[in-house]
Amino acid sequence: MAKRRRSKANPLQDIVFVGAVGVVVLGLGFKSVMTESVAQAVLLITILVGVLSGAGVVWYNLRQARLRRDRAQAVTGELIDHMPGVDFERFVGEILRWQGYKITFTPQSGDFGVDIVAVKGADRYAVQIKRYKKRLDGAAIREAIAGKAVYGCNKAMVVTNSSFTAAAQELATHNYCELIDRNKLADLIIDFQKDITP
Repeated sequence: MAKRRRSKANPLQDIVFVGAVGVVVLGLGFKSVMTESVAQAVLLITILVGVLSGAGVVWYNLRQARLRRDRAQAVTGELIDHMPGVDFERFVGEILRWQGYKITFTPQSGDFGVDIVAVKGADRYAVQIKRYKKRLDGAAIREAIAGKAVYGCNKAMVVTNSSFTAAAQELATHNYCELIDRNKLADLIIDFQKDITP
């Protein structure tokens, strides 16, 4: 039987709970010295804090759900997952250009694992782009790192519509290779679309 996945903790819920407990404890501690009107005021404030906190939790949860939905819509469907590889490379190139990089596409064959050279200021990235169904292992990271020297780059980057294995992430960390996975790419696409939509 599959293990039930534990839901992620919501920091706002924790803050609300601690705040409510704090108000109740303070109220009980000062109950003996409070007049009836002060006790009613404390009760009213506690209720008000509870209502506002509850509304905050609901707003936070709705916002997170909308962000997840927007990310999913940005990457799935015709936009990314069904693009031919060359179109995906061009699309990522446009996003990099929008971010202020000067980009150059490498030849389609014999590119030494680098699809784009992206330059901004002193940073010169060897960019490997992979539209893939499975998680990417270390091969794509090794290609980008090796291609860095061929194209005279000082940094490497791998962009995918998928995700990376733990081994790939570790390899990237040790070799200063930036990883853009499905979620990060979706965030970039959402910002890109907002900026170019009139």
